Amino acid sequence: MITLAILLLAGSLGCSHSSQPVRKVELDRVDSLRLPESSEYPIVAARNIDISPNGKLLLLADNVSGVVSVYNLPACTLLRVITPTLDMSDSLAIHGYPWMPGYKFVTIEERPSFYSNRSAMAYFSNARFMDDSTILLSGPLYAFVLSQASSSEVPTEVRVSESSIMIYDLRHSHFTHVIPLETKGDIWPQTEVLAYDSKTHQAIVDMCANFEMRRNHYDSAWALAAYDLNGKFTRWLAKEPLEMREYSLGASNFLAMCPRVAVKPDGNYIYGFKMVPRIEDRESGGALSLVVPSDNLQYFRNFRQTLLTQGFVRSSQFDSLFHWKPYWLSNLAVREDGTIVAMSTIRTSERPFESEKLIQWYQPSGALEAETIIPYDSSRGNIQLAQYLPSQNQIAILTSDRNGWTMTRYAPKAISTGN
Repeated sequence: MITLAILLLAGSLGCSHSSQPVRKVELDRVDSLRLPESSEYPIVAARNIDISPNGKLLLLADNVSGVVSVYNLPACTLLRVITPTLDMSDSLAIHGYPWMPGYKFVTIEERPSFYSNRSAMAYFSNARFMDDSTILLSGPLYAFVLSQASSSEVPTEVRVSESSIMIYDLRHSHFTHVIPLETKGDIWPQTEVLAYDSKTHQAIVDMCANFEMRRNHYDSAWALAAYDLNGKFTRWLAKEPLEMREYSLGASNFLAMCPRVAVKPDGNYIYGFKMVPRIEDRESGGALSLVVPSDNLQYFRNFRQTLLTQGFVRSSQFDSLFHWKPYWLSNLAVREDGTIVAMSTIRTSERPFESEKLIQWYQPSGALEAETIIPYDSSRGNIQLAQYLPSQNQIAILTSDRNGWTMTRYAPKAISTGN
């Protein structure tokens, strides 16, 4: 094995919530695999990866093409590309929840002209293994609605979408479920976040309130919810954090917050929000403040002052604001022994183009036990995705260069069992 020695950060990162010193972690490189790509659906922007419980399959959800690639391991051959199909629209038309007064969904059979020349009416945003041969996917389904006031000769057609979950059977190469998720009043399910609770057989997704609720009730809008596999809402899990007022600046709270969630071994949940260095336990109500070099509060306050001084802000400045923030929570997981693994992306104003990955192990008690940094390295290409894989206790790094995409897996060493 090749050992990647990582230096322990000094300063605030070297401080723990307890008097125990924070341990240095070394990463052993397990393998480095070049990911073959479909000529029709090349990898553009990896949203997430997952490895099957038996470790024999890898999936990759692409944020641009909206498809999911499945690979055999360890050979890393492309087994299948899961693509949306046109007939998925009928699932929305038949099982969807109409929200436009005076309109009704129409199926492909009822209005074939609406759907002609369209190869697919769905998009996969995220994917997770449910078991060794079943994949849970999420994404928007699209269908057409027809104004009930229109004459049949001159119909008024509108294409709408609803967030949905799909279940794909790898053994038989087909979808067993294509189900829209029901809305809850003025709060709609999204598909940017997806977790699967194998004990209760529920999907956990992010939620988004309407603008008025986000602006006037920023501390009471729900942000995470659980759904059963028939698309029915089962319970709320988390509200948006109080920091939303500081971070949103009138922009989408989804951009600012974007929750991260992980299922604990006992079936309960922990969650955090993209820009807030804090993890919360839904069951106990406790909170863990992450030890990070800097948070985003001062960064956003400075931006607000610029906005007040300048009197306006261009959309490109908002894009830059969210892209160049100094910290965001990238990935959250819980090991079998209860240890919490938080993976964050950090950057400094001195080197804004050179982001680094901070990986920290916290004991269930909340004490920071160990940490490591994966530094920027121009020779290996850009780090497009870094993810902790709890079933393998490995860290996967996806990089891209002009020759394609590579997944490198590392195994952490010298991490004691959490107390």
